[in-house]
Amino acid sequence: MSITDTTTQPRTARVRTYALQGLEVRDVQITVDVRPGLPSLTVLGLSDLAGRHLRERLQHAFSREGYALPTRRTTIEISPSSVHKQDRTFDLAIAIALLIASGQAERGTIQIG
Repeated sequence: MSITDTTTQPRTARVRTYALQGLEVRDVQITVDVRPGLPSLTVLGLSDLAGRHLRERLQHAFSREGYALPTRRTTIEISPSSVHKQDRTFDLAIAIALLIASGQAERGTIQIG
């Protein structure tokens, strides 16, 4: 299933998740902003290499399930910046936020489990 979003309005999705740091649980917010512009994927809070790896993992997972990465200017922010971001830790939360922000899924329709 591939849905093309033809709106010119920016779309933002926020997903709340958690990270374990030592013995503490930290609240983390993933914000995905999809807006008109040249296609790009910027990940704030990750190194360039980690951002490229994330894009490849998302592209593979989306295409395997019949979805597509947005063909617009897309910014992903993982906050707070003090949270340690390991590879793949937030992939599911980012994928959910991307699906919602790109119009391929609606809020409240995603079930996990």
